[in-house]
Amino acid sequence: MVVAAQNQRKRVEVRPDRSTKAYQDFLLGAKLFWTRQMYSALHKEYQDKVKARGGKEPETYAETEKMMQGPLYSFFGWFERHIQRLKYSDKYYGLVAAVNRQRSELLEALENLPPSKFLKLNPDIEFPHYYKAVDFHQHPGGVAGDELAGFVYEYARKTTTPLHIHEDDIHFRLAKAVPKGDYKRILDFGCGVGKSTYPFKDLYPEAEVHGCDISAPCLKVAYLRALESGREIYYSQENMEKTSYPDEYFDLIHTTFIQHEFPLKALEKITREAFRLLKPGGLYVNLDFHSAPGGVFGKFCYFGHSKRNNEVFMRAFHDFDYLGLLRKVGFKSAEMLPFDDGTGIVAQNEVPKAWRFPWQLFISRK
Repeated sequence: MVVAAQNQRKRVEVRPDRSTKAYQDFLLGAKLFWTRQMYSALHKEYQDKVKARGGKEPETYAETEKMMQGPLYSFFGWFERHIQRLKYSDKYYGLVAAVNRQRSELLEALENLPPSKFLKLNPDIEFPHYYKAVDFHQHPGGVAGDELAGFVYEYARKTTTPLHIHEDDIHFRLAKAVPKGDYKRILDFGCGVGKSTYPFKDLYPEAEVHGCDISAPCLKVAYLRALESGREIYYSQENMEKTSYPDEYFDLIHTTFIQHEFPLKALEKITREAFRLLKPGGLYVNLDFHSAPGGVFGKFCYFGHSKRNNEVFMRAFHDFDYLGLLRKVGFKSAEMLPFDDGTGIVAQNEVPKAWRFPWQLFISRK
């Protein structure tokens, strides 16, 4: 249920000063230039180089990267890497610096969260090696490395998908794309700050909605947002490979672009855990990146992103038979469907007009 308006709280949020906002807006403009003009120029150069080879396309990523060496590709890669780095880590105007300027205020908001059955934290949780080893997305220290990392991650999402009208739109699109059902219990598996949790609560207000994540800083922000908006959502700190939920507890489990963050051995454990948690006939839904369109050039850009943005398992997931794993674990049906992120669906053999993630929707039934 959604609780009465009088029980809602005033919103606590990051408020960048004028200079920081101008700096971040400039980076967003630069990323849009990279997404459209630089990407288009790189594709034209790729076509010209293939033509110079007598029309023979390279066959591997390494061969493509070797063919594309030159000022434009270097410039393209530099923009991709360093726009993201500067977004987070600029000494004066990066998001970490902006959050730290409000450190006392934001810490106080998290420390004063009321004890509740709606937030369960585990201070003894063990973090997997792969989670600690890499700053995914170039987020300094990762999304659990600092008490305020949840606020940094939440604000950073504003420029992750610059072509979207609003950064939350993709999450509502996911909720609406899931087949309708009489879902009594729903789990957002790897929920982060809850952006994919509350659309399901809004769509299924009578359902008992849960979100779990290994990051306490993210869960605290998720719980704070639930309090502020009056949504009753249960958040729990869990390792997705082995959670504390009972067998066959949920009717629907969904994930949002997190499968590509795991090594394949961990992914299999997580998939088996989701199967354990689902009731017979329940749905497991994953919105993630797979099967990049655009042939050799599309994969070249996507695999390059994996390297430049610290997405160390992204390429392995792209090439992995995830549908095969779902069936192997025991799901009776598993399918991969194209997903419209708001910019349209791109055919598999079509080169996108602008850089985009290869969105795919996996739907599996137990």
